[in-house]
Amino acid sequence: MVAGETGKIGIIKRAWEAKAATVVRYAKVREDIQSYLCDLKRSKASLAALWNKYQAMADDPTLGNWAREDARLSVDVLHALARMENK
Repeated sequence: MVAGETGKIGIIKRAWEAKAATVVRYAKVREDIQSYLCDLKRSKASLAALWNKYQAMADDPTLGNWAREDARLSVDVLHALARMENK
């Protein structure tokens, strides 16, 4: 398919304008939970280490607001995982 002159201008304009990057919430903790669930030993210590990791990220003032909020919500996810561990 060949674009006309007006279409070419639109293509160039859309390519020139920067779009905001899409970042998915819980992306980091999703990978960590997947690794945790695939581990046959699955100790409470490894879950606690994940909790400490994300709690430290939530309290880190050098991170942006979005990253701290994501870490805080990830801590909530880890608590929910710990509560349903034996169900």
